[in-house]
Amino acid sequence: MKQQLKAGDSAHGYNRIRLQQLIDGVVGNSLPAAMQHGSMVCNEVGKGVCLHRVSETFTSLVEEILDAVIDSSKKGDIHIRASRQHQRLILQITEKNNYNGFALAWRIGVLAQAVSSLGGSLDIRNPRQLETTISLSIPPRLAA
Repeated sequence: MKQQLKAGDSAHGYNRIRLQQLIDGVVGNSLPAAMQHGSMVCNEVGKGVCLHRVSETFTSLVEEILDAVIDSSKKGDIHIRASRQHQRLILQITEKNNYNGFALAWRIGVLAQAVSSLGGSLDIRNPRQLETTISLSIPPRLAA
């Protein structure tokens, strides 16, 4: 995925990309871990959702968030969606068979600090339930 992003980089180290494409690349990088955990990952992000000024730091954070969800799953059923709420783009990752909610909540808490430094937010809902949802609020300056 990082090679794909570098091909579209501007002189400032940023680019424009469809969110669906970014998630496809992140999911592709995470497939070995998902298979090891017996988990299925489904990208349900529409083709019309674009991001601009996407840095490698942001891409790495999205990958780390998905890795945290996969690492906490066992025979997971993971769905990734995007929606707009109050001029923000929200990326939701829903895990319908959360296995290790304590570890997931801790990792999301750590990653939330890095997301905050980019102007976004990262929240977890129902971390100790079978169905858990992670919401990444993408700042308007990144959402096209």
